Amino acid sequence: SGAILPVGQSGDQRFEFGNIEAMAISEDGKYVFVLDRLNSRVAAFSHSGAFIGSAGRPGRGPGEFQYASAVVSRDSIAMVVDAATGRMSSWVVRGNSLEMKAEVSGTAFLETRAACSLGGSLILLRWSAGKILHQVTTDGVVEKSFGLAFTRDAHPMMGAATTFGYVACDRRQRRVYVAATDVPVVRRYRENGALVWETSIPNMHPPVISAVGAGIRYSPPEGRVYPQLVASLFTLGDSLVVVQFGDSSREIAQASEITQVTTLVLSSSNGRVLWQGNTLPKLDGAHGDRVFAHPSDPFPKVKVFEWRRQ
Repeated sequence: SGAILPVGQSGDQRFEFGNIEAMAISEDGKYVFVLDRLNSRVAAFSHSGAFIGSAGRPGRGPGEFQYASAVVSRDSIAMVVDAATGRMSSWVVRGNSLEMKAEVSGTAFLETRAACSLGGSLILLRWSAGKILHQVTTDGVVEKSFGLAFTRDAHPMMGAATTFGYVACDRRQRRVYVAATDVPVVRRYRENGALVWETSIPNMHPPVISAVGAGIRYSPPEGRVYPQLVASLFTLGDSLVVVQFGDSSREIAQASEITQVTTLVLSSSNGRVLWQGNTLPKLDGAHGDRVFAHPSDPFPKVKVFEWRRQ
């Protein structure tokens, strides 16, 4: 149904975003954490859209972000991963403010593309030691790594080149879902790292990625000026997975900026496509009967929609 709650407006710094990189909803649904990469800050809002507080600034010092790439929530705590500095900072809601709780450094956080929470650990999407997914403690200790590259090309840079993307955790069912931005594939893994299913995304025209000497070349698919990219991945309830893709362009530098999308709803049990259409806006996550999005026209903001099963 239509948006029931907009968050974000031009002219008010509390609600003004530069580039929304990611969002996280607390397990109890009380808080929404918005990661603004352009302004190097994380902002906290209540479930009703009231501003609570924000933290962070550009830099490499304590409480600063060089390239904040992912945010994960656990109750009233937001954990922000900085892919450039290899740090994870934890911020806790206290009254009407967002305060730093802890900050840890570790190579496990370097070049993290996306993250989600599974039990007491984090699942990080990054290319390392031939794997794409890594279960890491909040202290930065790698517990296990799993998931093969999205490409069979043995070139040493191809694994990293195809590990930009999205990861979603089903905390109740203990499942992990992953999709690469440039590859039309969605995978589901068990908590132990075993692959359950892999589903191809129909009618998506991804870039052609090839190794050229020591580098990587991205080319549009045949017959198209620009490729299509995966732009979103999240779970919806206990039985559904939502993946969206859309057209890139000269003005769109990354998948998070795509607004016009095709949506696929998959069965979480076997990956079968249950529905496909282009009538929905770009979405980012869900909690209960609420679905969250961050449109950028005419300025970046968060919108909350009500989901109704028909």
